[in-house]
Parts: sequence; structure tokens; C-alpha cells
Amino acid sequence: MGGRSGAKRTPASTDQGAILCIFDYMTGRMTLVQARVPEPDAHRLDDDAELPGLSSRSEAVREGLRLLHRRARRAALAQDYDAFYGTDATAPTGELAEIGDLIAAQTAHDSTAE
Repeated sequence: MGGRSGAKRTPASTDQGAILCIFDYMTGRMTLVQARVPEPDAHRLDDDAELPGLSSRSEAVREGLRLLHRRARRAALAQDYDAFYGTDATAPTGELAEIGDLIAAQTAHDSTAE
């Protein structure tokens, strides 16, 4: 299923779950992903999507994917840290660490603004 960045897709729903369209911002293509979820989870998805103002199941699932990707990046960073410093290493403290924390916070803020 192809599409351009300006195209808006609406999700279709089934008794078994939701059909989700994921937009590829680099190529402008959509990939159709079907997810079967139990009915109570689908209703919970609808209820939970209302709180942050998400207008569809597709938007809610895309937000969930963004959170999953962020969590995976953090886990990969932690693994890289452990691989480099060892699992017994302690995090640096002091002025230099505070500067690093500020840079990390700004980087995290910039990446979520995308």
C-alpha cells in the first residue's frame, strides 16, 4: 500500500482486533500490519487513546511503537555501556556527569520533538 506523506489513512477494525497502517516518513510509504488483540484490550486501547487525544487505534498503536522504539534505544545504550565499562561499573558523578546529563536530556527532548 503506497501513499504520500500528506495522505491520511483511517484504520479498519475487525472483531479480532485492529488493522494498523504504519507510515514510513523516509519513503512516504505505508505498511499494513494486522494485529489481533482480545476484545477487552481493544476497548482498553480505545479508552487509553482518548486521554492523550489520539483520534484512532492506529494513532494509539503508532504511539505505542514510538515508546517501544525509545525503550529499545535505551536498552541498547545500556547494553553498549555495560559492554564498554563492564556490568560492575558505576555511573560517573560530579560536574562532568552533570554536563553529560544536560546534553542527554536535550538530546532526548530533541528526539521526541520529531
